[in-house]
Amino acid sequence: MLDLPYPSVLSGPPRPSRILTPKGFSRHHGEERQVVPGGGAALVEIRTGDRLVLVNDEGGQPVELVAATPDGRTDAALLGQVANAPAEGVTAMLAADPALHRLRQGLERRGIDPATARALRLFGPDTVAGARAELVVQADGWLLVAAPGLPMAPEAQDTATPITLLITRAAPR
Repeated sequence: MLDLPYPSVLSGPPRPSRILTPKGFSRHHGEERQVVPGGGAALVEIRTGDRLVLVNDEGGQPVELVAATPDGRTDAALLGQVANAPAEGVTAMLAADPALHRLRQGLERRGIDPATARALRLFGPDTVAGARAELVVQADGWLLVAAPGLPMAPEAQDTATPITLLITRAAPR
């Protein structure tokens, strides 16, 4: 114990420590991040030129996108795509989950009828974790992002998982 060398010490008064700030959590102006929980949905205003990135965080989670014009008419062409499925997941979620009443009211207020809407369905049960889909908005409107899922059966291990929506605004507010 006594044979250990004395540690080197800097001469003079103690120096103050630096303040470290986290840089990974800050976003640039015009960038937004929304997490849509599994079995949930989010309604977002979109503008021409906005870039959308959807990230399937844990994999295996289907996503339904319903794009609507400001007057409530649904049209996947707002995203530069063609609708490929009826919005069955959105309709089932809104009918089954009373916690989504605010979303239902928001859709009604904007004149969007999910029962007649066609959706752009992305990802599937075989999608790997971290899979991404990128879209560019072609016209102003509204975007409903849904991560539909049924209550998990314990023997099936088919839980609904979150989806991350990253928006880079063409004209930040």
